[in-house]
Amino acid sequence: AYELPWLRYLLIFGRSPPALTKGQWRVILLLSGCGFFSAYDSMIFTLALPQIQRDLGISDDATSFLGSCIATGPLLGIPLLMGADRFGRRAVLLMTVAPYSVLTGLTAMSRGPVEFGTLQFFARVFLSVEVLVSQVVIVEEMPSHCRGWAVGVTSVCSCWGSGLAILIFGFVGDTPWGWRLLYALSVVPLVFLSYFRRFLPETQRFVAQVAGPVEPKVIGAKVEMKNLLQDSGVPDPPEPPAENGVSVVPAPAEQSGAHACSGTLQPVFDLFSHSKWMASAALLLATVDSFAMGAHALYDFKYLQTQHGFAAKHVSMLGILGGLLAMGMYALAGELSDRIGRRTLLAVFYTLHAGITVAYYLVPPGVVGAKVVIVLWTLRVAVGMGTGTLVTTLGSEVFPTAHRATAQSLGQVGASIGKPAGILTEGLLAPVIGGHWNATAFTMCFQFFVGLIVMKGFPETAGKELEDIGWTSAPTHEAKE
Repeated sequence: AYELPWLRYLLIFGRSPPALTKGQWRVILLLSGCGFFSAYDSMIFTLALPQIQRDLGISDDATSFLGSCIATGPLLGIPLLMGADRFGRRAVLLMTVAPYSVLTGLTAMSRGPVEFGTLQFFARVFLSVEVLVSQVVIVEEMPSHCRGWAVGVTSVCSCWGSGLAILIFGFVGDTPWGWRLLYALSVVPLVFLSYFRRFLPETQRFVAQVAGPVEPKVIGAKVEMKNLLQDSGVPDPPEPPAENGVSVVPAPAEQSGAHACSGTLQPVFDLFSHSKWMASAALLLATVDSFAMGAHALYDFKYLQTQHGFAAKHVSMLGILGGLLAMGMYALAGELSDRIGRRTLLAVFYTLHAGITVAYYLVPPGVVGAKVVIVLWTLRVAVGMGTGTLVTTLGSEVFPTAHRATAQSLGQVGASIGKPAGILTEGLLAPVIGGHWNATAFTMCFQFFVGLIVMKGFPETAGKELEDIGWTSAPTHEAKE
C-alpha cells in the first residue's frame, strides 16, 4: 500500500487520507481527470447563459424550453450505460470521451438556438454516461473503509474543472465571443485519450463477475481456492493477461443467462426482478431531486447577474473564492460518512440544501442583499458538494456488480424526466407567483421530500463490502439486523 502523507496538509482531501495500492491511486487520478473535463463542460451553459441568450437571440421563455430539451439528452445514453454491465466499465468509459469533447467543442460554432440545442443535447448523451460509469469504477475499486472518501476526492478534483471554467469566464465573459471560447476549449480531453486507454484498468469486481458465476464474496473465495491449490501441490492455472497490475478478462460476446436472451431492456427487467424496492427508490429519488434542482441548475448564475447586478468578473471571484472555501466538504462528507454512516447524513444534507437554496432565491436586491447572497451561495455550494459525494456513493453501493451500471440508468431516467419537468414548471409558474426567482424557490421546496425518500428507501452501506450489502431487502429489514 502507498501512503501520501502530504495530502493531509491539503484540507480539501480530508483529515486522514488512507493507504491505497498504486493501482487504486492511479484509478483516482485518471477518473479525476475525466471528471475535471466533464465538470468544465457542464458548467459553461449555466455560467454563460445570459451571454448565450443575447448572442443567439433566445428569449427567457425559449430558454426554459431549450434547457428542458437539452436535459433529456441523457436518456439516449441509457443503452450505452447498460452496456458497461456487459462489455466492461473501461470500454464504455473510453468510448464516451471523444464524442462529448468533439460535440461540446463544435457548440462554439453554433449559429442559432437549434444548432446550439442539438449539439448540447447529444453532448449530454455521452457526458452523462462518462460521469456515471466513473462513479461505478470508483465504488468498485476502493476498499470498504474509504469508499466515501474516495468518491469525495474525485469530486474535489472534478470541481477544479468547474473552477477553471469560472476563472476563464471572469476574463472573457463580457466579450461577444467569450462563451464560444469556453466551448472551444472543451476539445482538450482528446489530447489525453491515449493516456486513458493505456493506463485505465478494468475493475476487478467486473473481471470476477464475467469470469465465473457471481457468488457472495467471490473475490475472497478465489483467493482461498488459490491458497488451497498451492498447499496441495497443484500448480497455479495460467493467469489472464495483466494490464497495469490488474487482470483483464474480456467480457464474452454472448453471456449466458437473462442478459443475452432478450432485448435491450432485459437488464432493466433483471434489475427490478432482483431489487424492485431499491430500484424504485433510486428512480423516485432521482426524479424528485432533478425536478427540484432543474430550474436552479439552469438559472443559478443568471440570478446573480440579473437580480443582484454581478458582472462576469464578480461571478468569477465568487465562484473561485466561495468554491475554494466550500470544496473541502466533498472529502469531509465522504470521510464522515465512512465513520458514522451515509443514510441519515445524506437526509440531513438534502434538508439543509433545500432550505438554504430557497432562502438564496428570496433575497431582495441591494447592497445588503448582495452580501447575504454571497454567504448563502457559499453555504449552498458546500452542502451541495457534500450531498453529491453521499448520494453518489450510496446510489452505487446498494446494487450488485452485475447490475451496478444498469442501475445508474435509473438516475438518467429520473433526471431526464424530473429536470425538464422542473424547468417547464418554473416557466409556467413564473408569471403567476411573481417572477422566475419565486418560481425557482418554489420548485426547490420539493427537495425537502428527498431526505424522506433516502430514509425510507435505502439501507445503510458504510463500512460494508459491496458483496455483503443486502441490496434485495427493504431498508426496514436492514435496520433490524
